[in-house]
Amino acid sequence: MEFDEWGPENPEPQHSKRSHRMRRLSSILIISGVIVGVLPLGTVAYGAISQWTLQNDWNNSIAAESVAQEAVANQGLHSDLEDYVFSTDPIDLPSASGNGELPKTKIFIPKIGVDQVVVEGSSAEALKNGPGHYNGMALPGERGNVGIAGHRVTWTKPFNRLDELSPGDLIILETVDKRYEYKVVESVVLDPKDTSMLRPTQDSRVTLTTCNPKFSARTRLDVQGVLTNTVDKNPTVVRVLGGIKEGIQAALGSSDNEPRADTFAVLTEEELLLAKTEDSPDDPTPYMHLGVLMLDEDRPTEAIEQFSTVIELSPENALGHFYLGLAHAESGSPSEAITNYRTAISINPLLEPALHQVGKQLLNERRYPEAIEMFDRAIAVRPLEAQNYLLLGRAQEASGNLEAATDAYSTVLKYTPDDEDAVKGLERLGIILGD
Repeated sequence: MEFDEWGPENPEPQHSKRSHRMRRLSSILIISGVIVGVLPLGTVAYGAISQWTLQNDWNNSIAAESVAQEAVANQGLHSDLEDYVFSTDPIDLPSASGNGELPKTKIFIPKIGVDQVVVEGSSAEALKNGPGHYNGMALPGERGNVGIAGHRVTWTKPFNRLDELSPGDLIILETVDKRYEYKVVESVVLDPKDTSMLRPTQDSRVTLTTCNPKFSARTRLDVQGVLTNTVDKNPTVVRVLGGIKEGIQAALGSSDNEPRADTFAVLTEEELLLAKTEDSPDDPTPYMHLGVLMLDEDRPTEAIEQFSTVIELSPENALGHFYLGLAHAESGSPSEAITNYRTAISINPLLEPALHQVGKQLLNERRYPEAIEMFDRAIAVRPLEAQNYLLLGRAQEASGNLEAATDAYSTVLKYTPDDEDAVKGLERLGIILGD
């Protein structure tokens, strides 16, 4: 009877058994390491996509606010707002109750480079998409405690560097109409079950919470700031729109209690939008949404047709001209793009995306004084947009205004501390940066 090399008559040596066990153990450890290493990457990718979507929605809201402001200023309270308002989302003004719906809100923390849209809710599902507002707590700017939770190392990881904040550092909550500036007063590490920092307060505060230390939930890090400044971004239009909210809903054929299924708030499919254009061929709204949809799907030629129709129906629609410019730029017609951007600015001087695009083109054409003017105007509208400061710095540097360029690049680093272009700009200017 024959046996294999290791058989009943030649038992496998003990050292060989140990080798097999070690190989199996090594394989398990390698697989576990791969899982541990890849899992955070997957959550971060998901979080990045979610935040990109939210940021895009935020930018649309800002643009809509500018266009609505123009409509109110030029047409008065009885203007046909259906031609101008880009979104049918309810207008939610902060109330003293703390029980209202969170208005569209962004959080900026310049020292640690946070710039994310806040979602409603602090559940695990909600926090996959960004920092989350604790349900039932105060709203931005209200008297009370605005509680915001966020992940440390996974998903959008907004509070990855929260431990670097110290008293006096700035936390900014920005809604479509206001900017609330809080200064850090306290940073504490607590037991995860300790909610003392989330209790209501008599003054206006914000409390940020995250797991601590990194890669662990053993404790919780809470950072609290007190409201020190409130800046009105578009106070007139917010007051007016708040007063005529029902008029807007009536123009769109809906109400709070009986939302119509055929308003464009739910017309997100191309087929439904096309049907809407057939039902109401003189209404620019569905053409606008069709154009945005086609632009997002990299169909600029078709988008140009839709935005051109918007302008035919509503020649003074600044947002229509701006999007037509974007479509021309995507289709390789920069001169047509600039023409439409400039038209949008002539109609609405506060349309920051158009100011930014024209400034970029002027910078590329080495028309530095004009580029500087455009970026200054864009910054006046949106003072927390780091890209405007970066391009302003380049224009100032090229013009020989080294002190102004230094200020612009330094401002970029306040908002995005790791911006390599700003660092290189300062290095070119001979600035020695600290760690």
